[in-house]
Amino acid sequence: MTPDELHDRRRFDEISKHAYYFVAACLRKSIMGGADLIITTPKSIFNHIKWLEKFRGEKLILPTAPGQTMKLTPYGTKFWKRCQTDFTGAIREL
Repeated sequence: MTPDELHDRRRFDEISKHAYYFVAACLRKSIMGGADLIITTPKSIFNHIKWLEKFRGEKLILPTAPGQTMKLTPYGTKFWKRCQTDFTGAIREL
């Protein structure tokens, strides 16, 4: 493994971790539900999604009132569908 490959692998692992939280929220259709699914706090889910949004430069979720079903942006919907069919490919495309 070269130093560049090692760096790419670390970057991939970091992005995957953040996407894992996004996927959990999508599976349950809410930040709270995602937090319950992976046993973490809603704030943690929210922060990981915000990290992905900042990294990508595009919003994934629309603002909603607490307790409402999470709504995805068009980009969020596309990313979620891609994660469902090929998680690794979705991460590499970011």
